Amino acid sequence: TIHYQNDIDAAKRANELDQKPELIQQANGYLIRFHQEPQSGEVLFLRSNNSEEDVKESLHLNSRNEQLVHATRLKDGEYEVSIRWEENGEDYLYKQRVNWKTPS
Repeated sequence: TIHYQNDIDAAKRANELDQKPELIQQANGYLIRFHQEPQSGEVLFLRSNNSEEDVKESLHLNSRNEQLVHATRLKDGEYEVSIRWEENGEDYLYKQRVNWKTPS
């Protein structure tokens, strides 16, 4: 349960940030944008109905502190997105539900 408490603390820290990571739906996937540069982290797109369709990527941000989770990796439907990162020795966790629909 310590792990669970860490998640609660990390989510609370992320919630207190003035500028949270943004999750922007685009035709080519979801763009994750940070306002500060995390030291390390990962992004998870979790499917409640089929874990084989989960998407997990380490954070590798470009020069604008952005990363694209490409549409080719996503299936239509709902995901719970968890963005975890470390900054200044603290863990952060940001969660958001999204509904991906492949553009026609």
